[in-house]
Amino acid sequence: VIPDHSHHAYIAYFVRGPKARNVTRLYEHPTPSAFPAMNHEIVVRISYSTVSHTDCAVRNGCYWGDDSLRPLNLPIIPGVSFSGYVTQLNRASMRAGLRYGDRVISLVRVGANARHLCIARDRVVTVPDELTDDKKIACLPEIYLGAFQVLHMGQRNGSRYKKSSLADKSVLILGGTTILGKALIELCHAAGAYSVYATGKEHHFSRIEATKATPLNRDPRHWYSLLKGRIDLIIGLDNDSFGHSEASAQHLEVLSSKGRAILFGAPERTCDATLSDRKKIFVYNVFDSWEKDVKQGKRD
Repeated sequence: VIPDHSHHAYIAYFVRGPKARNVTRLYEHPTPSAFPAMNHEIVVRISYSTVSHTDCAVRNGCYWGDDSLRPLNLPIIPGVSFSGYVTQLNRASMRAGLRYGDRVISLVRVGANARHLCIARDRVVTVPDELTDDKKIACLPEIYLGAFQVLHMGQRNGSRYKKSSLADKSVLILGGTTILGKALIELCHAAGAYSVYATGKEHHFSRIEATKATPLNRDPRHWYSLLKGRIDLIIGLDNDSFGHSEASAQHLEVLSSKGRAILFGAPERTCDATLSDRKKIFVYNVFDSWEKDVKQGKRD
């Protein structure tokens, strides 16, 4: 958080590098009387923004690098998810329903680790008054939107928002102690999932149990015979969750006849994969989903 609002400030880097402290710097200058926003944009004063794995991947060139369809050019202001207040808008934005002082959140590729941000008005979501913790709200666009959309992939709007949307479903999360894993577990319970399993290191089992999920060893050979054919949804949280090893086949053997496996993948690399046993793995990325259908993202 950059608390002083008398100056505009932002974190930026002009060269890429693996260590943030070696390349990132804080820059600031007097806040202009009006930011040079385009007609379809508003200006948001950032309250809180995130620092996540995505920022590291962008800084290293793994996300939206030179091989990207839409590469990011240096310098780069990191930060992909934020909460804040509308401080500048035009009449067109007001006709669209926005007002000065509205609390909003959004997801961006870069730019949120700043005091102010120009953003298209149709890319923000207005925050209800009953949600008061701006710090927690800032995590919603990347972490919780991604978790929600994966859990409800393929469900229509009429059913995906019901408290029973995952009733009678058994879910297996590969990586239950990660931030995303915890969000997935939380949303599973909120949607009435029948059973929730999460893998982790044995000394982290107590953390998984505290989330009311059943902890499992990271090696599927410890449990796949007990769960074989009983899991409706497997969610992998990194590119190593499923491979072509013996363990990978055992992951998929626990799926029910209509079960599916979903992998959180890198942006622009969300091609569904099929393993040797012809079971399909669906690949998902929250940024690709947001860009493809922002209206659905805002509803979710």
